[in-house]
Amino acid sequence: MDRGCVKLPGTIQETQKVWLGRRRFITYNYGRVMVVKKKTAKVEAVALDAENLHKLLASLSVDGGGDVVGQVAQTLHSCLELSDPVQQIQLVKKAGSQLEALSEEQPDGALLEACLHTLALVYTSLQPKNPLRRAIASALGSVPAWLRERTVDCLCACLSDSLSNSGSDKHPHIVDTITACLDGFPLVLQFLHRRLGEYLHQNSGLAGRHIAQAQLMHSCLAAVKTSMLVVQRSQEAISAALQAEQRHREVEDTLSSLLSCYVHILADEEFIQSVQSTAGMAVVLLIRSAMGSSDEVAAVVCSLLQGSVQGLDLAPQWLAERCVGLCTSGRPPGVSLYLCHGVLAMLSWKAALPGPQWEQLLLLVPNTLLDLDVSVKESSTALVVARVLTLWSGAALDCLQGASQPCSPRLLQSLGGGSEMHRHLLEHIYSHWEHPLDGVRHQTRSLFHNLLLLHQHTNPSTSDPTEDSYITELTQSLLGLEWHMRGKYGSLGCLVELYGAGYLLSIQPHLPSFLLGLMDDQNLAPYASDLLERLFVSHKAQLATDTAAATETTEDWMELWHGTWVTPLLQVLCRARLDQTTYILDYFLPKLLRCSPSSLAHMVHALQDTSPCSTGKDTNIHPIYM
Repeated sequence: MDRGCVKLPGTIQETQKVWLGRRRFITYNYGRVMVVKKKTAKVEAVALDAENLHKLLASLSVDGGGDVVGQVAQTLHSCLELSDPVQQIQLVKKAGSQLEALSEEQPDGALLEACLHTLALVYTSLQPKNPLRRAIASALGSVPAWLRERTVDCLCACLSDSLSNSGSDKHPHIVDTITACLDGFPLVLQFLHRRLGEYLHQNSGLAGRHIAQAQLMHSCLAAVKTSMLVVQRSQEAISAALQAEQRHREVEDTLSSLLSCYVHILADEEFIQSVQSTAGMAVVLLIRSAMGSSDEVAAVVCSLLQGSVQGLDLAPQWLAERCVGLCTSGRPPGVSLYLCHGVLAMLSWKAALPGPQWEQLLLLVPNTLLDLDVSVKESSTALVVARVLTLWSGAALDCLQGASQPCSPRLLQSLGGGSEMHRHLLEHIYSHWEHPLDGVRHQTRSLFHNLLLLHQHTNPSTSDPTEDSYITELTQSLLGLEWHMRGKYGSLGCLVELYGAGYLLSIQPHLPSFLLGLMDDQNLAPYASDLLERLFVSHKAQLATDTAAATETTEDWMELWHGTWVTPLLQVLCRARLDQTTYILDYFLPKLLRCSPSSLAHMVHALQDTSPCSTGKDTNIHPIYM
């Protein structure tokens, strides 16, 4: 095992906790503060087989160690003899303090080696959430700098032994241990390939055994994720090994075997979506790790998305041979979907694109997804397609915003409003904004918002929406649609967010009254009230900004704001029956007063200055406020 890629467990702390008493902590996590209850973890004692326990006890009894080393050995010897896990934790902490106090002048013979081996072996045998394991991790992480390399050697030896000798039932535990301790090394990838191969073989014989299949899927997902983690942390080591004259064949064989497992998972519809989606990311990650970030990488991935072998000749032979399996004409539609997800998740889009193949890849992803969208029938798959399309729009924005040089005219034209791609994406949005799944509706709204941003970035010279023919046509088209379409409200809200309420009010001045008239419909009231809130909040901010640049007073623009929003509200409340105003009082009025509390006084004065307004049934609105 390559000890140069191992990190000691427990040496990196991402959060700080301060004891508050009564089993509560205040946790500082990346600048956020939250109070959480401490969960009582299950403490289990060290459980080693009799043979290993006897060997460890014997090794800790070796004579010849110095005084301090002898104290460490005696502490660990006592720890192994106990059966109370709480007492074992106390002794492990004591041993950690003793190790921390060691100096280089202390004898470093077999007894010290036995102490380190004992801690490493016990650490790898315990479950991840066991407090005793965390105590050992702290002890291993507290060794002095001069002893750190030897500690890493002991940990590597124990993990290598686990990889070689453990049964399949121990594999998930070993994968978790690797994730906690190791940055990456070829032996781990070989181990993960063997485990994945076993999982693939087992899955073929579990038809109808749902519980066993679910457990297998969980194990398979953990193995794929861990292999990705190892590859990501070993980028430099992989590149160096592939270029080396001696070791490149071994690394190529290992990566090739791992890639074959990913390809199998992608093409096998028996695997659940989460495993297949992760395998799609793993395929793209491995291609990137083997080929770098050149234009050839984009060409190879384009070939995979298209199911064509034409671009695979740019890849190394071992990689191309494995990827051929993804280029068959009868492959499942999900292969393209999960590869698209992998392209967006595992490749960098936050800067200028390296070459024309990258532009082609960026434009190929939405076209591939839209082709899939036509044949999607399952709601869960429709949700994945919607999410990946939103991811793509975010990646395209990152590309435009991060480019230090202007993008190519072809790319700008394709991403701008009015293009064929925009038209197809809008068709997707219109066909899915009434989808029964909340997640799909949310993603379509996010996609619409990002499409507007893409249009803004491709046309920076046109900042006034009234002078932008695409935006004005899109707005008129949306306003012309039936108001029973719930997705319409979210899209109009995006226009308000980006261009301000004044823009919509200039096109349809009576929009507030019209939306208030829809509030008597229980199904539409939440959507209409949300759009109204976006409008009056934006309108107030716009008026305040315009006033700051002019000579008008606050009273002047507030009078205009009241005339736009409060006056129509009072008119509706006065003229409608009480049962027709229920949703206005429940949804709209609290939001309006939250935005402008002083408007309540304006309402009272307006009602006092107005003659009683009857609905024809001897009911009026005054008692609601007075």
